[in-house]
Parts: sequence; structure tokens; C-alpha cells
Amino acid sequence: MPRKKSTADEVILDAAKEVFLADGIGASTKKIAVASGVSEGVLFQRFGSKQTLFFKAMRMPAPDMSEAVALSLRTDDPEKALLVLATAALDYFRSIMPIVVLVFAHPSSKELFRATEVQAEELLDASFGVNQSIKIFFERQVENHNLRQRDYETLTTILLSTLLTRALHEQIGVDKSESAQSWLKTIIKVLIE
Repeated sequence: MPRKKSTADEVILDAAKEVFLADGIGASTKKIAVASGVSEGVLFQRFGSKQTLFFKAMRMPAPDMSEAVALSLRTDDPEKALLVLATAALDYFRSIMPIVVLVFAHPSSKELFRATEVQAEELLDASFGVNQSIKIFFERQVENHNLRQRDYETLTTILLSTLLTRALHEQIGVDKSESAQSWLKTIIKVLIE
């Protein structure tokens, strides 16, 4: 009769994520095992390889856009409403950017996505809530004739791409977060007009 798991996979994955974020891609499985309270053998038994463990551990946390969505729905000014949503989205992208950079900096990421059961889309699935919140906002603004640009899909893509780029620039030191609010107001003016 097989032994019951005493340490849940999620506990191991959380510990592995912390170690990978602290030590980078080359983090030792021994250190991960110690941090998660299991042996290295258990790591390989459950996940098969260090690469699979890495990609499973690096899944993005789900965003909580509910407060921003509720606040944006209570304001009649499309610019202010979008500022609330975009600020929440930027904060989320900032929080996941260390993970994104580490995952996509992996020298074998393309091959590893194909070689393991982990798909690139799985890593980014959690950010879907941000996309939907922004898309619904633009869709409503188009329906209410508040925007000249009628293609809400394109508006959503432009804003999300811009926010992701800003979060990346802040992560690597090209931009500073202190200047983000005035930058964001300018971006929103361009999209809303």
C-alpha cells in the first residue's frame, strides 16, 4: 500500500518558487528540498525533473481586480475609471514581473515548454482576469459612445501591452515607479480621446 503524501505539492511548489526567485534558474534542488521539507528524491518522484518543477512552480498568482472593477463602475468619468483599472493592472504586472523575467530568461524555455506538460499559456492564465476587466471596460465605453475608437479589442491589447512593458522596464531599472502615475494618465488620455 502506497504511503500518503505528507507534504502537499502546492507547499513544495511555493517553496520552490521562493528559492528560484531568490537564487535564479540555477537554484539547487537540495535547497528547494530543504525549504519544502522533503527529500530531493521526493522532488524528482513528484515532478520528474528540475525543469518541470521550475515551470510548475513559476505559475502566476491570480489577480484580484474586483475592488478596482467595482470602483471603476461607480465613476461616470471614463478617464478616472480607466485610471483605477489600469493602476490595478499595473500593480499586478509589477508583482508578477520577477516571475515573468525569470521564466522567459530560462535558456531552454521554448524547448522546456514543449518537453514538459507545462504550457506557456498555463503560466499566464492567471492574468486573464486583468485582460477581461479592461476589455469589459472598453466594450462598455464603446457601447455608450464614450470613445472615438470603436475597436475595444485593440484598445485592450494596446493598454495591456503598454502596462506589461512598463512593468518590465521598472523591473530592469529603465523606468522608476514614482513616475508611473503621470505616465499612466498620459497613456489613458491618448486611448480615451
